[in-house]
Amino acid sequence: MYCPKCGHKHTEEANFCGGCGKAMHKSRNTKSIFAMILVLWIGGISYGYATDWSFRWPIETIASIQTEEDSQVEKKLKIKKAPTVANETKKQAKDKTELIQESLPSVFTIDTRDGSGSGFLYKAGGYIVTNAHVVAGYTDVVVRNSIGKDFAGTVIGISDRYDIALIKSEANKHVQPFVTETKETPIGTEVIALGSPKGLENTASIGYLTGLNRDMEMDFIYEKIYQIDAQIDHGSSGGPLLDATTGKVIGINSLLYKDNTVFGFSIPMHSMQKQVDDWINEPMSNKAVAALFNVYDDYVPESYQNSDDTSFDYEGYDDSEEEPDPEEYVDDTEVADEQVEYFIHDFRSQYE
Repeated sequence: MYCPKCGHKHTEEANFCGGCGKAMHKSRNTKSIFAMILVLWIGGISYGYATDWSFRWPIETIASIQTEEDSQVEKKLKIKKAPTVANETKKQAKDKTELIQESLPSVFTIDTRDGSGSGFLYKAGGYIVTNAHVVAGYTDVVVRNSIGKDFAGTVIGISDRYDIALIKSEANKHVQPFVTETKETPIGTEVIALGSPKGLENTASIGYLTGLNRDMEMDFIYEKIYQIDAQIDHGSSGGPLLDATTGKVIGINSLLYKDNTVFGFSIPMHSMQKQVDDWINEPMSNKAVAALFNVYDDYVPESYQNSDDTSFDYEGYDDSEEEPDPEEYVDDTEVADEQVEYFIHDFRSQYE
């Protein structure tokens, strides 16, 4: 190795020139420094490119990757969630449809010579609840089931204070009866009204319980009754009002109010349970049913007109009087029937 300054020859291990004293490893150090600078420069360019020339540790880049991943997950969740909501809505609608279909066999049309109403199976064995004004004037009625078959029915309980009555019939007596709600139903509950408005059997309408504790007095006393916007009409009287979620009977559809808007009223079933149960345990006799209203005085139901049964006695019916001839007896019965018809038509005109 030779000194670059004076050309003096040196060994490879010499640190300084023996001729001029110059340091012999300057070029080696320079190359090392240059190489280091080059590496740092290349590294800096790479770092700047990786950090989008912000020269900050790429936290944002990682976050953006995470955000993008989260976004993809959310999209997948949304894609899955939409059908879930749709399926849930479909399921609820199906449940409501099934609820109505399962309930109709326990709902009846109640026919008399003067009109019709509705009723529902309260207890197994053929115990059917309806309104008193539906069967007023009759001890014997016709009960029609959901498939149009007629059965005989007998009024075994009726009130002259509250608009409620109980019928015993063989109609669908083995069908599952309704479950009754035992407490007050809150306002805003979705409800289903079942019955035969205008004689249209197997009718269901959906609405909401829109008011509570409505009190009114007409021929009957209505205390703390429900106000509803489910559509009901003449013939719906006595039909059940169901909780659309539980399927329980919460009321007896009884009154219709019309004035610009249409809404109805339903007697809370929980307030009538004791009376109905009392009638089931101790049914009223035909005499007691017929004598409950003054209009029944001297009125003989059709089933007794041609009967030899003398045990059916009424208030005001004198068994000791001379038996009238057949023509006179028929005429008297017709007059009594007309009086009952006039009374019932006037009596029912204010009800739905």
